[in-house]
Amino acid sequence: MGPSADDEPRVSLRTSEETARAVTGNPPVAPFTARRTELAVYRVLANSPRLLDAWLPLCDYFLEAPGLTAYEREVLILRTANNCDSRYEWDKHEPKAAEAGISEADLTLIRGESPPGEPTTWLHTLLAFADELHRHSTVTDATWAAIRERLDEAQALNCLMLVGQYHMLAFALNGAALTVEPD
Repeated sequence: MGPSADDEPRVSLRTSEETARAVTGNPPVAPFTARRTELAVYRVLANSPRLLDAWLPLCDYFLEAPGLTAYEREVLILRTANNCDSRYEWDKHEPKAAEAGISEADLTLIRGESPPGEPTTWLHTLLAFADELHRHSTVTDATWAAIRERLDEAQALNCLMLVGQYHMLAFALNGAALTVEPD
């Protein structure tokens, strides 16, 4: 079970100004916007400027997830947040669901377990993919084949790394007891 919303973060949150100063990277690191300096995830990581600097390009890459649709990206992120009990990441990405084409029925499935048996829809394939990576650090041949029916090799690799990136982030945020944006 992840940390509760009542827990105080274990890692201090830097101010927006400190967070902006922590970013030392040069282009091609994406612009570090004022909105980002307000978000707790960046304010926590600003405690380690080199880590934040190294992580930002990867973060930006996966926020776009080239070659994947917004639907595919957000389903994989939300399922990973659910699997890792990352309330922070769920709360950040759930509002993007409708815009990405994720229905309320889809969200219900994303919050629960994949149906038993072989995936029968694209959503079930994506859920099985995220679940298998979470549970076993790999995917079955059947799930890989189902992914490859729709995605090329580069897109499938992006899916693997996207789930891994959000798994890593969930571990860090849960370990730091960061569950919600502070008031």
